[in-house]
Amino acid sequence: MMKEVAQYTSSTNDDARKFYELGYRNVEKGDLKNGIKYYKKAIGLDSGFIDAYDNCGIAYRHLDLLDSAVWCYTRSIKKYPNGKLSHMNLAVAYSMQKKYDEALSEYDILQTIDPNDPEAYYGKAHVYLLANNPDKALPDAEKALKLYQKNSPDLVGDAEVQIGLCYYFKGDKKNAKKYIAKAKQDKGMVPQQVADDLGVK
Repeated sequence: MMKEVAQYTSSTNDDARKFYELGYRNVEKGDLKNGIKYYKKAIGLDSGFIDAYDNCGIAYRHLDLLDSAVWCYTRSIKKYPNGKLSHMNLAVAYSMQKKYDEALSEYDILQTIDPNDPEAYYGKAHVYLLANNPDKALPDAEKALKLYQKNSPDLVGDAEVQIGLCYYFKGDKKNAKKYIAKAKQDKGMVPQQVADDLGVK
């Protein structure tokens, strides 16, 4: 018997669930193409299988097939408009395509669905940084940090990196150094070039 995979919105179709699990297992092993094949078979048997759309989109995104990823996420959202995972992943795909306005719109929707989800604020700050707008990124990065401190302390370091980068790109090296040093302590993914420039060891 196959191990049941935790799902967001499962299917009532047994065969669709079996193909989904095969897709999931292939992707876990790094075989994205076969994973996509099985996810598509699951979707073919159950056109409302949200998890299959979402995971197929993630696999496409990792293969840099962004148009296909966007298609999967938008189909998922049509079936389940309040799907947090779908909106978040669609925002990521749009940001990778440099469609920053569309990405920000998806994060706005995510914030409406769940105002206490730190990923929405972190994602928005990330997009603003990609668009070279640290002034707009900073409030969202600060909000993400507060929410991570409350709910996901293991991710605090990444939010501190983001705040540090906001200050760094604003030219405020004093505050940038403060947050980058704190991020290093909290195991955040600090860009080495920024750490070196700020003298953070």
